[in-house]
Amino acid sequence: MTLTVKDFSGSDESSTGPAERGCPIETFDHVTDPMALRSLLVNAHWLARTHALRTIAQQAAMLDDALHAIRAGRTEVATEFVERVIDALRAEHDYLAVR
Repeated sequence: MTLTVKDFSGSDESSTGPAERGCPIETFDHVTDPMALRSLLVNAHWLARTHALRTIAQQAAMLDDALHAIRAGRTEVATEFVERVIDALRAEHDYLAVR
């Protein structure tokens, strides 16, 4: 059985999508100990969760900025912020999607 997990390396990922980050795939084929495999998969889960939460928090802050821009009558700025949020959330979805 082949188990894979996407590696969330510790680089500054706030302005790049998953394709630009490289997103290497780590395979666990070499792991024969069930406890070691479980440990690796739990760690991968928590890395993915942390990455997703960080992305959501960053995008929520950007939406907040877009709302302030709308209230100030700066719709062109708000439009750009919302487009960036949509792109970032789509990239995050693609990154986490099971293929």
